[in-house]
Amino acid sequence: MLLPALNAARESARKASCMSNLKQIGLGIKQYANMMKWEGWYPCKATANTSAVDAFNLLISTKKMTDTGMYICPSATTNNTKLTATTATLAATNVSYLYNAQQAPNKGLSESSAAELPVVKDASTNHTDAGNVLFVDGHAGQFDTIDGTAWDAKASIGPNLADSEINWK
Repeated sequence: MLLPALNAARESARKASCMSNLKQIGLGIKQYANMMKWEGWYPCKATANTSAVDAFNLLISTKKMTDTGMYICPSATTNNTKLTATTATLAATNVSYLYNAQQAPNKGLSESSAAELPVVKDASTNHTDAGNVLFVDGHAGQFDTIDGTAWDAKASIGPNLADSEINWK
């Protein structure tokens, strides 16, 4: 009788920890963007090949966010292989978040992008009933699954922008 309630409480704590991971990633992205030579641009110019792995490896190589465990959602059942070396390079198996790779041609997101645009989000397999999203202005929000419609299928994330219209990598 208590087991379902205990499992729900654990998942709630993992969602909160996931949101904290996204906020920390957001701080690393902001620090990267504020480096003199990047002039406000976020990691990786948006191209068809840009991925979360590419963006997060830039954060690691520039020493903005070197804790590789932060790139894994606590609820992730796939892509959740933790790295032990702090100088390691991330691969797809070490990242359970997706990166917004579709914005202004050859530029990507920047400090001057619309505050409501999403930057990083949970993979749809991370949580069963909700998902977290990091936005350009640095805040993270949680979207819930409602009436059986998955959170990332129904969420309108950003100004007049459906989640399905974003090139998540």
